[in-house]
Amino acid sequence: MINMFENSFYALRKKMLTHSFTPSLSISLQKSADAITLKIRDNGCGIEPEFINKVCEPFFTTKPPGQGTGLGLSLASDVIKEHRGTLTINSVVNEFTEISILFSGV
Repeated sequence: MINMFENSFYALRKKMLTHSFTPSLSISLQKSADAITLKIRDNGCGIEPEFINKVCEPFFTTKPPGQGTGLGLSLASDVIKEHRGTLTINSVVNEFTEISILFSGV
């Protein structure tokens, strides 16, 4: 969770350098009969479409050298998978990024 929050804070700060907007970070939890979904959504700089499928790969980062290792989302994704969950990312550049963590069979 800490890695995901740090990524959101980074995206919000990055967008604040070039845009006038009100930063927002929301967390929601939804429970259905057999699943729990946790969503983390920010209105930061977003993720480029060509990077969406790479951000959970080990050592992949969009941050400048010295500002990211590329391990945060990779490790988070691995932990979620070990608990039979799934992590999905939806993002639109300069609009939002939303990470959804689904645990079914609960």
